[in-house]
Amino acid sequence: MKTLSLFCSLLLFFGEGVAQWELRYPENRPAQVSSVLFTNPQQGYFTTYSGFIFVTFDSGITWSRRLHVSRDIFYQVAFADSDYGLAYSPYSYLHDSEYVFVTTDGGKQWTARSSA
Repeated sequence: MKTLSLFCSLLLFFGEGVAQWELRYPENRPAQVSSVLFTNPQQGYFTTYSGFIFVTFDSGITWSRRLHVSRDIFYQVAFADSDYGLAYSPYSYLHDSEYVFVTTDGGKQWTARSSA
């Protein structure tokens, strides 16, 4: 019982210094996020199984849709640095393509490149 009281007291005392999380979504958010990546504290990306790539430049306060390929499924987003990145689409809903989408400007524009 003393341990529980001590724990609760410490929790109340130090609770103010604990980082706070806030749930944020982009407007008209798509379902099924497949990958999330931040290249620095301000710049982040997420992809979806429904063919969307979103980007934030303000630590996730706002999100902008940068690409929507309605027939493709994105599994992962990766960046070598803050400018050069890839989003991998292993197949489309039509099962006829495999693409890597490339950005060289920090996610502002994306270009499809066939992986075959």
